[in-house]
Amino acid sequence: MQAQADVDLIEMLRTNPWFGACSVGLQDELLEAAFLRRIDSGKALWVRRDAPIGMFCVVSGALRVGYVDAVGRQSVLTWIEPYEWFGEISMFDGLATTHDVIAEGDTHVLCVRRDAIEAIAARDPAVWREIGRLTCRKLRMMFLVIEGLSALPIANRLAARLLIFSNTARGAGAPPRTVIPLPQDQLALMVAASRQTVNRELKRLESKGVIALRYGQIEILDHAALRRHARINQG
Repeated sequence: MQAQADVDLIEMLRTNPWFGACSVGLQDELLEAAFLRRIDSGKALWVRRDAPIGMFCVVSGALRVGYVDAVGRQSVLTWIEPYEWFGEISMFDGLATTHDVIAEGDTHVLCVRRDAIEAIAARDPAVWREIGRLTCRKLRMMFLVIEGLSALPIANRLAARLLIFSNTARGAGAPPRTVIPLPQDQLALMVAASRQTVNRELKRLESKGVIALRYGQIEILDHAALRRHARINQG
């Protein structure tokens, strides 16, 4: 970050499990190389098949990751929320981007260009191990999602997805979040079901006291019960 980085922002960035586990030296180098970028609501940070840029971290707002197929149907894979880092895969393979990344509301991200990261890694090759650690963390999460989509009924897939969101970007030892800012139509795209089906299943969970439905949000009231509905091991 140019000049002196905001101390409060640095502390919030360190709540991210990956960034917080990096050495203070690497944290400082990444932030010194970073610049802040604003993305207006509905605009793209990048679209599918763009050339890779570097690594990023959301500091406010959120980004929707997905794509539009050949007949115009939208698919949403996930949301990226504050203090999550992403874009690391292109640091290894240098290939074009695979999905659209669109701002949900006005969003600010820290950007660290690829050449800056390569310069840091040239001084300290152990940086590649740290970036690999971030990739592995996401790979583990992806396996959970695939397991849910391939093997679980819709009620279980829905509960599993809510649990994944509740634990995303939480620091070591931090409790899972209770409020998930996720509209039902977006959630339906993520679990490959109709909005009507998702709404019906969410209302069932609400009637059992597991969640509470708010406008554009889902509040988790009972994480233990949600885990039982998901039937997956959240570690």
